[in-house]
Amino acid sequence: MLSGYTPAMLTPPRLSFSRAQRLTHALEYQKAYEGNVRKHAGPLVVFGHQSGLGRPRLGLAVSRHVGNAVKRGLIKRRIREAFRLSQQELPAIDLVVRVRPHAPLSVDEYREWLSGAADRVGGRLERAGDEPAA
Repeated sequence: MLSGYTPAMLTPPRLSFSRAQRLTHALEYQKAYEGNVRKHAGPLVVFGHQSGLGRPRLGLAVSRHVGNAVKRGLIKRRIREAFRLSQQELPAIDLVVRVRPHAPLSVDEYREWLSGAADRVGGRLERAGDEPAA
Protein backbone atom coordinates (compact mmCIF):
# COMPACT_ATOMS: atom_id res chain seq x y z
CA MET A 1 0.00 0.00 0.00
CA LEU A 2 1.30 3.44 -0.85
CA SER A 3 1.69 5.65 2.19
CA GLY A 4 -0.65 8.60 2.39
CA TYR A 5 -3.17 7.12 -0.03
CA THR A 6 -6.47 5.57 0.87
CA PRO A 7 -8.03 2.81 -1.26
CA ALA A 8 -10.67 5.27 -2.47
CA MET A 9 -7.93 7.51 -3.89
CA LEU A 10 -6.40 4.64 -5.86
CA THR A 11 -9.61 3.40 -7.48
CA PRO A 12 -10.81 5.29 -10.54
CA PRO A 13 -14.22 6.99 -10.33
CA ARG A 14 -17.13 4.78 -11.31
CA LEU A 15 -18.45 5.96 -14.63
CA SER A 16 -22.11 5.16 -15.06
CA PHE A 17 -25.10 6.51 -16.91
CA SER A 18 -27.92 6.39 -14.41
CA ARG A 19 -31.42 7.83 -14.67
CA ALA A 20 -30.26 10.90 -12.70
CA GLN A 21 -27.91 11.75 -15.58
CA ARG A 22 -30.66 11.77 -18.23
CA LEU A 23 -33.19 14.33 -19.29
CA THR A 24 -36.46 12.49 -18.83
CA HIS A 25 -39.22 15.08 -19.25
CA ALA A 26 -40.32 17.17 -22.22
CA LEU A 27 -40.06 20.33 -20.12
CA GLU A 28 -36.32 19.72 -19.59
CA TYR A 29 -35.80 19.43 -23.36
CA GLN A 30 -37.92 22.53 -23.93
CA LYS A 31 -35.80 24.62 -21.53
CA ALA A 32 -32.64 23.62 -23.38
CA TYR A 33 -34.15 24.49 -26.77
CA GLU A 34 -35.56 27.81 -25.56
CA GLY A 35 -32.23 28.86 -24.03
CA ASN A 36 -30.99 29.79 -27.52
CA VAL A 37 -27.53 28.45 -26.71
CA ARG A 38 -26.44 25.89 -29.27
CA LYS A 39 -23.22 24.82 -30.89
CA HIS A 40 -22.60 22.64 -33.93
CA ALA A 41 -19.95 19.94 -33.87
CA GLY A 42 -19.82 17.66 -36.88
CA PRO A 43 -23.21 15.94 -37.19
CA LEU A 44 -24.20 17.00 -33.65
CA VAL A 45 -26.07 20.11 -32.58
CA VAL A 46 -25.71 20.59 -28.81
CA PHE A 47 -28.21 22.73 -26.90
CA GLY A 48 -27.57 23.67 -23.27
CA HIS A 49 -29.34 24.94 -20.18
CA GLN A 50 -28.09 25.74 -16.66
CA SER A 51 -29.69 23.19 -14.36
CA GLY A 52 -28.02 24.04 -11.05
CA LEU A 53 -27.70 20.33 -10.17
CA GLY A 54 -23.91 20.26 -10.13
CA ARG A 55 -23.63 17.46 -12.70
CA PRO A 56 -24.11 17.17 -16.46
CA ARG A 57 -27.23 15.49 -17.84
CA LEU A 58 -27.85 14.24 -21.37
CA GLY A 59 -30.88 14.17 -23.63
CA LEU A 60 -30.87 12.81 -27.18
CA ALA A 61 -33.00 13.83 -30.14
CA VAL A 62 -32.51 11.49 -33.09
CA SER A 63 -35.16 11.76 -35.81
CA ARG A 64 -36.07 9.23 -38.47
CA HIS A 65 -34.20 11.34 -41.02
CA VAL A 66 -30.96 9.99 -39.52
CA GLY A 67 -31.75 6.45 -40.66
CA ASN A 68 -33.62 3.29 -39.79
CA ALA A 69 -34.11 2.09 -36.19
CA VAL A 70 -30.94 0.03 -36.19
CA LYS A 71 -28.78 2.96 -37.31
CA ARG A 72 -30.46 5.40 -34.90
CA GLY A 73 -30.01 2.96 -32.01
CA LEU A 74 -26.32 2.48 -32.82
CA ILE A 75 -25.71 6.22 -32.95
CA LYS A 76 -27.57 6.78 -29.66
CA ARG A 77 -25.61 4.03 -27.90
CA ARG A 78 -22.31 5.51 -29.07
CA ILE A 79 -23.26 9.04 -28.01
CA ARG A 80 -24.38 7.80 -24.58
CA GLU A 81 -21.07 5.95 -24.20
CA ALA A 82 -19.16 9.09 -25.22
CA PHE A 83 -21.09 11.04 -22.57
CA ARG A 84 -20.46 8.35 -19.94
CA LEU A 85 -16.71 8.39 -20.58
CA SER A 86 -16.50 12.21 -20.69
CA GLN A 87 -18.90 13.15 -17.88
CA GLN A 88 -16.11 14.09 -15.45
CA GLU A 89 -14.81 16.73 -17.88
CA LEU A 90 -18.15 18.18 -19.02
CA PRO A 91 -19.66 21.35 -17.53
CA ALA A 92 -22.52 20.85 -15.05
CA ILE A 93 -25.34 21.71 -17.45
CA ASP A 94 -28.24 19.98 -19.17
CA LEU A 95 -27.27 18.99 -22.72
CA VAL A 96 -29.64 18.08 -25.52
CA VAL A 97 -27.87 16.53 -28.51
CA ARG A 98 -29.75 16.70 -31.80
CA VAL A 99 -28.25 14.40 -34.42
CA ARG A 100 -28.15 15.26 -38.11
CA PRO A 101 -28.03 12.49 -40.76
CA HIS A 102 -24.61 10.84 -41.06
CA ALA A 103 -22.92 7.44 -41.10
CA PRO A 104 -22.26 6.05 -37.59
CA LEU A 105 -18.86 7.07 -36.23
CA SER A 106 -16.62 5.77 -33.47
CA VAL A 107 -17.19 6.53 -29.80
CA ASP A 108 -13.94 8.52 -29.73
CA GLU A 109 -15.14 10.83 -32.51
CA TYR A 110 -18.47 11.41 -30.77
CA ARG A 111 -16.61 12.00 -27.50
CA GLU A 112 -14.38 14.63 -29.10
CA TRP A 113 -17.31 16.46 -30.71
CA LEU A 114 -19.53 16.21 -27.63
CA SER A 115 -16.81 17.49 -25.28
CA GLY A 116 -15.88 20.39 -27.55
CA ALA A 117 -19.46 21.51 -28.13
CA ALA A 118 -20.43 21.08 -24.45
CA ASP A 119 -17.46 23.20 -23.34
CA ARG A 120 -18.44 25.96 -25.78
CA VAL A 121 -22.10 25.81 -24.65
CA GLY A 122 -21.03 25.86 -20.99
CA GLY A 123 -18.78 28.87 -21.56
CA ARG A 124 -21.57 30.71 -23.35
CA LEU A 125 -24.01 29.97 -20.50
CA GLU A 126 -21.47 31.22 -17.92
CA ARG A 127 -20.98 34.47 -19.84
CA ALA A 128 -24.73 34.90 -20.21
CA GLY A 129 -25.12 34.42 -16.44
CA ASP A 130 -22.53 37.12 -15.70
CA GLU A 131 -24.23 39.74 -17.87
CA PRO A 132 -26.65 42.11 -16.14
CA ALA A 133 -30.32 41.66 -16.94
CA ALA A 134 -31.66 44.19 -19.44
